[in-house]
Amino acid sequence: MEITFDDSKLQNLCEQEKLAQKKLGAKCAKKLTARLADLAGVKR
Repeated sequence: MEITFDDSKLQNLCEQEKLAQKKLGAKCAKKLTARLADLAGVKR
């Protein structure tokens, strides 16, 4: 599955764990990473 993003800021936030931690906090960044991994693991 290919994940696409609406804009580059969102893409950077989702792809760069350190940026996500800075902007969202460690707990939320960890949840975001887990959800993206769940989506990436889906096969159709």
